Amino acid sequence: KQKEILAEEMSILARVIASRSAAALSFRDQARAEDNLTSLLVRESVEFACMYDMNRVVFASVQRDSEGMAPCPDSPREPGEYFFEGYLEAYQAIELNGLAIGSVMVRTSLIDLDRRLQNQLIVSAGILGLSLITAFLMTQSLQRAIYKPIVDLGDVANKITEHNNFSIRASTTNQDEIGDAINAFNAMLNKIEADKEELTRLAYYDPLTKLANRRMFSERLVFALENARRSGERMGLIFL
Repeated sequence: KQKEILAEEMSILARVIASRSAAALSFRDQARAEDNLTSLLVRESVEFACMYDMNRVVFASVQRDSEGMAPCPDSPREPGEYFFEGYLEAYQAIELNGLAIGSVMVRTSLIDLDRRLQNQLIVSAGILGLSLITAFLMTQSLQRAIYKPIVDLGDVANKITEHNNFSIRASTTNQDEIGDAINAFNAMLNKIEADKEELTRLAYYDPLTKLANRRMFSERLVFALENARRSGERMGLIFL
């Protein structure tokens, strides 16, 4: 779901820039084209953007981290959204009078997905906290039965925030509204954990071959070398 939302947002941004850039590309106004692309960098997750002419050659580009030409792909893909290792590319055709005269590509990192998961947890925990406090005030005669689950839930939320571990769950024996709320909180954590696992899969596995990518290999190699150094043992690496 979060991937679909991000893909739709980037598609809309690319479509807006493509619409605004038809005249600039038609008149070969590179400065105007770069100004249009630069507006995409307002979104922090956008790494760079490229504009191609009708010959599928890079006409203009901008990037966030440094000056000069962005690392644009040699040629554009068909219009659409494509997920790769740790980033998303959105392509949109530039049309003038119904004819395609070029295209726009926007690359964004997947950091937005992780931020949304964090925001979703914070908002949901806040709403749940307010609900539990209201229930506590309305049932003072059951203070002991209500207070402990609230404290436990707060501890769980703190542990999740401190360790960034979405596998932690809140436990309850209540068979009332509080128990239902905690179960709903756990169900929300299940959804967030699943989304986070999907994000990790996109970062460490090639989406086409489903095989581990270079990033996973590099991290595991560094880990193995560090263990060997600490233990004073030798290690070997075999490529098949």
